[in-house]
Amino acid sequence: MYSSQFERPESLSAPISATSAVPGAGRGAASSGPLLLTLLAGILWGTGGLTGSLLSEHAGTGAVTNGAIRLLGGGLIVTAVMAVTGMLSDIRWDRTIRRRLLVIGLASAGFQTAYFCAVALTSVSLATLVTIGLCPVLVTIASAIRDRRRPEPITVVTTSVAVGGLILLIGFPGENYGLAALLAFGLCFLSACGFTVITLVTATPLPGLPSMAAAGPAFVIGGLVLIPVVAIVSAIDGSSLGAQVSGIDDWKSILLVLAFALIPTALAYTAYFRGVEGTAPTAAALSALLEPLTATVLAALILHERMGTLAICGAVVIGAAVAVRAIHSGRRPAAG
Repeated sequence: MYSSQFERPESLSAPISATSAVPGAGRGAASSGPLLLTLLAGILWGTGGLTGSLLSEHAGTGAVTNGAIRLLGGGLIVTAVMAVTGMLSDIRWDRTIRRRLLVIGLASAGFQTAYFCAVALTSVSLATLVTIGLCPVLVTIASAIRDRRRPEPITVVTTSVAVGGLILLIGFPGENYGLAALLAFGLCFLSACGFTVITLVTATPLPGLPSMAAAGPAFVIGGLVLIPVVAIVSAIDGSSLGAQVSGIDDWKSILLVLAFALIPTALAYTAYFRGVEGTAPTAAALSALLEPLTATVLAALILHERMGTLAICGAVVIGAAVAVRAIHSGRRPAAG
């Protein structure tokens, strides 16, 4: 979802980016396939922290710059695939479709920017904890309001347990950030709201708009919107927009950019947007919690970072909560 791109390896626990889902009222999962796609997306998102961290270390790109690279690069890859397969020409470019793509693009750029600003004000761990923790909660509340029905007990329990596991996995930072923390919490809330907006906006498929378009043309829009944001941030830091990408000048940097745009962005979001069309939004939202889980495991395996006892317990709790929710969704009969 948020997956990210930070200057330090601790960013491997970061999110997180954009999502979608199907209205939960009166619909069950016809099969486990769609939900498995959303879970796969959560795992692929978890590679974004490692890739983005390596890109920042090797090419010197900043967090917001990596966000623009991710959205623009991933969006161009998906859009190119759609063009080659003829899906792009099948889109009905009417006002409704253009408006939806614009909303998704702006929301994607918004949650990326809000999240990275929260990271700058506090820390990766705190921003990740608050943002990722809020995402399934806000989706559950928004879905209940939209569908005018109370969330199922299994949804409340698994969401609560999974958020508790996230706290154990990441740990609640003990630093006293003061006013900066309050502002960061507000930004995290806005970031999670962006996630929720994308989820609900893309809940109902539009005729003439393939699900891949949400990760294709919409992400291109989001990436273009972030370019002036990168320019402003660069000016504040005393550098230029060109300086932010000048380090991408060798094969290793190019491979990292391609991997960053392809795996946690193009592939992950394509799988997610395809999967959520047959999955309840509350179940799909829990897949976002697999991102920090995957990132933490990758950090332990590849960067040899140690996982403490609480982190291991948190990983088990998150995995158990997501598994229980997935099993429950898979057992629900499909509704007409």
